Amino acid sequence: MVKMIILIIGMLFSSATPIDLILEIPISFPIGINLEVPFFPQAPDGDWSQPWQDSCEEAAVLLAYYYATDKSPTKDEFKNDISTLVDWQNKNFGSYKDTNIEQTTEMLKAFETRNLPT
Repeated sequence: MVKMIILIIGMLFSSATPIDLILEIPISFPIGINLEVPFFPQAPDGDWSQPWQDSCEEAAVLLAYYYATDKSPTKDEFKNDISTLVDWQNKNFGSYKDTNIEQTTEMLKAFETRNLPT
């Protein structure tokens, strides 16, 4: 809000363009951000056979979901959730491999609402 007010005042009393004024406002970014995201590899037991080899979307979605909902699943719960998502996708998309963003979004919504009939 303060930056916006400075920008408006600057525009009123200056011949500088809005971009010039924005560039003059010092902005600092943190060097890094470390989020406490629960982590499991997509092949939690080191078994890279199917479905684990092609469950990267499922793993990424689940880890983000766990973080956003403050859940700390066990490895077995994570494996079960991946299996649930794989089964749901096979039923609803005909395959779980290489889902696009729309399918991945639909999968996450179904998981979130537990609307996962098998």
